[in-house]
Amino acid sequence: MSSEKSAAIVLKNVDFSETSSIVTIFTEELGKIQALAKGARRPKGPFANSLCLLSLANVVFIHKSSDSLDLLTEAKLERYFRGADFSLLQLYTGYYLAELVQTMTDNGDPHKELFGHLRTCLEVLGCQKCDASQVALYFEIQILDELGYWPVWESCASCGTPLPDEDRSMFGILEGGVLCAPCRVGRRNVVKVSSAALSLLKLFQNSTLPELLRCPEFPEVPELRRLLGRYISHILGRPPRMFQYLPLFTQIKDLS
Repeated sequence: MSSEKSAAIVLKNVDFSETSSIVTIFTEELGKIQALAKGARRPKGPFANSLCLLSLANVVFIHKSSDSLDLLTEAKLERYFRGADFSLLQLYTGYYLAELVQTMTDNGDPHKELFGHLRTCLEVLGCQKCDASQVALYFEIQILDELGYWPVWESCASCGTPLPDEDRSMFGILEGGVLCAPCRVGRRNVVKVSSAALSLLKLFQNSTLPELLRCPEFPEVPELRRLLGRYISHILGRPPRMFQYLPLFTQIKDLS
């Protein structure tokens, strides 16, 4: 088995023994992997501080084709996430983005573009005072698009009928998109969404984060995030655990 090298972001770090840890990392080249880091808990171990949560590191690991853990052999810290330097909300938002990647992606499934989006979002959250909700919305939209969960907006998600432009549409959480008038009758978990919020969704999908951060505040961000929060909760079968620390989502109930 040969060694693999990649940039990686630490998503989770769990104690395995007195001296070792099991880390979940999102690599640029191979996607999410779980690896055993021998000696990681030693004060002067081989990984120093490079495996802290959300750290960006250049790693070397032995990738195993079986279901057993990969073996992490080297990690050189490139950037340490410092979200708490600005606000707890930015810190919790960083943890939330890591949870989305950990729960929504499969092991060994590469998503190089998504890695870039996560890296950019964490750099913004950790290096400058910013609108954390806007950064989170940008990443939520990118991960839904990248993983094939992009909602249906132009036609009815149930029957495929093209939909006219309206000030308000009805979004079916279970159907994953907007519904026409006949199809929305009797449906459960249907949420109203404004045309302005749908326009914002398309803007965030087709813009870069730096471009969006240079714009004035978007008043539709809370509405759109609540909608996507319910949709993501449906995809996962439960609300993300970090919702309890994010003010927008404290009232979202389990949709499973």
